[in-house]
Formats: sequence, structure tokens, C-alpha cells
Amino acid sequence: MPKLLERSGTSDKGSITGIYTILVDGDDMDEPVADTVRGILDGHIVLSRKLAQAYHSPAIDVLKSVSRLTGAVSGAETKKAMGYARKVMATWEENEDMVTIGAYVKGSSAAVDEAIEKRQPIEDFLMQAVDDPAPISDTLGRLGAIAGIAVPPEEVAAAQTRKAPRALKPELAGAAQGPMRQKGQRSPAPWRLKATAHPETTSRRQATARRKATRSQGAGFEALCLQAREAPGAQVLL
Repeated sequence: MPKLLERSGTSDKGSITGIYTILVDGDDMDEPVADTVRGILDGHIVLSRKLAQAYHSPAIDVLKSVSRLTGAVSGAETKKAMGYARKVMATWEENEDMVTIGAYVKGSSAAVDEAIEKRQPIEDFLMQAVDDPAPISDTLGRLGAIAGIAVPPEEVAAAQTRKAPRALKPELAGAAQGPMRQKGQRSPAPWRLKATAHPETTSRRQATARRKATRSQGAGFEALCLQAREAPGAQVLL
């Protein structure tokens, strides 16, 4: 599993961004495959069947979704606002049943009262139509208003101008465009990219790569697609 997932990432030869989708059996996030993948990747987004049935789009379960890069790409006040929203959502989820059946008495807990008050604004903030744009400045502004925390202009500007990942080297970009499959053809195996990306590769190594590619054609690699998004027009299918 690590060997498969860690094919994506950055190196001195370029970078590949991979988005892996896993259908979890019975919505059990602790089943072996999902648990192993969570331990390897930099983050995960959990889609909830319950939210989808409630017409909550996108159906992302925020409390179960994690990004290990948050500390590297978010400012201090932004992280405080995010933490506040997650805390309020966790409080609501823990007490939702009591509130729904009328067992909770208002004033019994300041935290629960706050969660009840903020629930609808947070739900509205998290919902977004497919054709509804969400500029980062508006997103941080709305999040800060919910949390009562003013996100500094410098943090907003940093989020807007954050440096994008470096593009693929020209030789890799050209190689990335080459192996794109046509309709009815099988996807090229990953070794094909390596052999094509280095013109100085000897014919012996190229022959070895072709043999490996031939043996791997039927091994399910067609379902594992990675897209090299940093190079304009470049696409790599593994």
C-alpha cells in the first residue's frame, strides 16, 4: 500500500498530485484499507451518506476530515477560527439527540447554547452549489464572522497568493503528454513514463521497461490514475 500511494508527491524530477477514492464498506472508517490509507496520506476528505441524503452539498463530514498540512498553509487567526468552528460542531453532534427530542433545557450549558445558536450559520457556510464560486477572501471573512475572530488582511493575502507547486521539468512535461491513451486502448504502465522521460536511457533499460509494462497491463493499473496538474496540458495515467 505505501509503495502504491507514495508514487505521488514531489521529487527532483517533478511532482504528481494524486486523489485516491475509497468506497468504505458499511461506512466503517476503521476498516483495514481505509485505516491504512489514512495513516499514509497527507489528509483525507470523508463524504457522508447522511449529509447527502439531507441534501447537504458538498456532503463532507468536516469532523472526520483531516489535513496534515493545515499548520503549514494557514495563519494563526485562521487556525483559531477553524478550531472554533470544529469545536462548536463537535458539541452539537454530541448533544443533537437531546436537543431534538426536547430533553435539553436552555441555559443548562453555555457551550450547548452556543452550539445551538451557531449551528445554522455554520451549516450555511459549509453548503455550496456546484456553480457557486467561493473566493478565499470571502471564505475566511465568513469563517471569521462565525467565530468572532478577525482574520488579518495579511493572512488573507497570503492565502490568495500562496506559492503553487513547481511545474514539471520540460522533459517530464513532454513525456507526460506522450503516454495518454486513446479510446479503446489500455493505460500505459508506470514504467513506460520512466523510460520515456529520460532520453539517455539505454535500449536495454527501455526493453526491460517494456517487458514489465506488458506483464502489468492486466493487473488493474487502469483504475489508478494520477494527473500531473502542474504542467499545463500535461496528464499522466498510471
